[in-house]
Amino acid sequence: MTAEPAFAPKPDDVPEETPEIAGEAAPRPPGADDIAAMMAEAETRARRKTEQKTEKDEEARVQSRARLIQHALLGALWGGLAVAAAGAAYVLSTGELGGAGVALGLVVGALAFVFLMAAFRPTPSAMLASAAMRRVSGKSANDAGQLAGSQMLQSLGLAEGVLDADPDARLITRTDGVVIYANDAYFALARAAGVMGLAGLPPRIDRLFAQQGAEATKLFRLCRAAKSAAESAEIIYQQIGLEGGGALRRFQVTTRGVDEA
Repeated sequence: MTAEPAFAPKPDDVPEETPEIAGEAAPRPPGADDIAAMMAEAETRARRKTEQKTEKDEEARVQSRARLIQHALLGALWGGLAVAAAGAAYVLSTGELGGAGVALGLVVGALAFVFLMAAFRPTPSAMLASAAMRRVSGKSANDAGQLAGSQMLQSLGLAEGVLDADPDARLITRTDGVVIYANDAYFALARAAGVMGLAGLPPRIDRLFAQQGAEATKLFRLCRAAKSAAESAEIIYQQIGLEGGGALRRFQVTTRGVDEA
């Protein structure tokens, strides 16, 4: 008679090894090729970040230099205008140079008046100058704002004739809100609303749709989307017209980036 230990398992009690457990393999450690590939990828990412930082620094330097030149030219312009105005005032007060001096003084005074009026108008003076210099035969003064943006439209890859023929009102602005272009339908809508600018330039949508309450919230969302060149759509109800208090009209206003248009 033999006794088996209580703690010793019987041969039948030994669990068999399952195929799943036997088939599992330990993860393979990364080899030399894997480590080299990871290091190359890290170097590529670091190089890309360095190049992007260099491009941003160069762009900031160019913009700073451009602002400095712009301020210097602006100071030279107004300084020269002040000197010319002082000289004209001296000639007119002393009567020197006779009739030629009087004529010169009047011309300089007129130019000074025009520059001062342009400086204090609530419209971009650079765009006014561009509109005045680019006006061609066959175009009226009301179309000067369109001509000012023609070159910008060409640089953006947009056809001015196609936008002019569009029955829907189209307005193109920069992300900072400066108006670049408006087609005929937008001009007609702005005239009907009575919100055209002093120089005949088209207004922004925040002036065209001046509302309170829920409509103002919709307009705020549209302006925020336009500032970030994002796509957005809102239904806005606006009182349009000056006679008899105008009529309530419904507009579907959409914004999108130029690349998506």
